[in-house]
Amino acid sequence: MPPKPEPVIIRRPDELPELGAFIRAWRRYAGMADAREIAPYLGVGTRLLVQLESGTRGKHGVTTGKLLGILAGLGLELVVRPRSGPAKPPRRKRLSRAARPKTSGPHRLAIP
Repeated sequence: MPPKPEPVIIRRPDELPELGAFIRAWRRYAGMADAREIAPYLGVGTRLLVQLESGTRGKHGVTTGKLLGILAGLGLELVVRPRSGPAKPPRRKRLSRAARPKTSGPHRLAIP
């Protein structure tokens, strides 16, 4: 039996391959079938699961709903908690007047 995988902490999108590696390791630890066999049970395509596990999903990643479905099907959960250390809110970039959307009223976007 493979060793129990250590939990992973993902802080940036470029760390998603670590999540995929954890999912693969957990599936193997739990004695579950090959990714190609278990994908339909998890409600996802074989290619999505294989690419997620191998870290080659690409720039489009996976939707939150699909990811949560995969995790739930494998008996895992997603935990969100505050980061350790000082937190800095993201800086908001102001749009120039030319880049702002045109409005036709206080809360409506103009439809061309």
